[in-house]
Amino acid sequence: MRKGIITIFLFMALFSLALGCCWAETIEFSIENSPYYVRQDLVIKEGSILTVEPGVIIEIAKDAGIIVEGRIDICGYPKGGEIIFKAKGPHKNYHKGFWQGIVIKSKGKNLINYAIIQHSKTGIELIKGASANITNNFITQNKTGIKAERIKELSVARNSFLGNFTDIELMDTIGLIEKNFFQGSLTCLKLKESYPGVTGNIFKQVHKNIIECDNEKDFFASGNWWGASDRERIESLILRQGKGGVAFEPYLEKQPDLSEAGVDLKEDCASCQEK
Repeated sequence: MRKGIITIFLFMALFSLALGCCWAETIEFSIENSPYYVRQDLVIKEGSILTVEPGVIIEIAKDAGIIVEGRIDICGYPKGGEIIFKAKGPHKNYHKGFWQGIVIKSKGKNLINYAIIQHSKTGIELIKGASANITNNFITQNKTGIKAERIKELSVARNSFLGNFTDIELMDTIGLIEKNFFQGSLTCLKLKESYPGVTGNIFKQVHKNIIECDNEKDFFASGNWWGASDRERIESLILRQGKGGVAFEPYLEKQPDLSEAGVDLKEDCASCQEK
């Protein structure tokens, strides 16, 4: 009980700091005071940095979110050291859309690495002009895993997307979607005038479409495993809504070893542990 009280008071202090500071400030969530409870929107103001130690659990209240106007720099490590963002409360609260998600508005070097993000409306959302490196995360049981609009520097690599309604939704965005694992979602990629590099990914057990593409120009995505080796079957999993086509050849004709995509559990992330 005492630890919980300390945690709540520490969070309230950090929240006040995030709202009121106008100079560079590091806001750190430590394993010693985990779990943290975010009661309402946590705003990381311009000039401030949110860091989170490996293994920290962050429980978030209904309809609350984390809004990054400064910078987020979090790095857990695999096999028990992931940073967990989840719904607050009993298991009945553990559903898609319970909290709002992490909203990144800044152009800084934002990093989200080795985190588990679940139960949100949008796990990670990038607003016009923002940038982020999103690597080695489990993004699961969200309405939308990642959403980005008018982004020119987006890197989404070696993440595992599991059981979301939509895994990635991009509007007027370029970047790289590489070596991710997609399983059990309704739709993996929704693209509207977006032309990211999509390669080395594994798509498995998709319930609706792998790609829903509303582009005016042709979109190229080669070197992926589409869950089938039959060209007609792959075609049936791609919905074309704009004038542009979707070129998926050459494609992998057999499923690669699952270690080739998704979270890299062999990575020791020594640099992260030293932070």
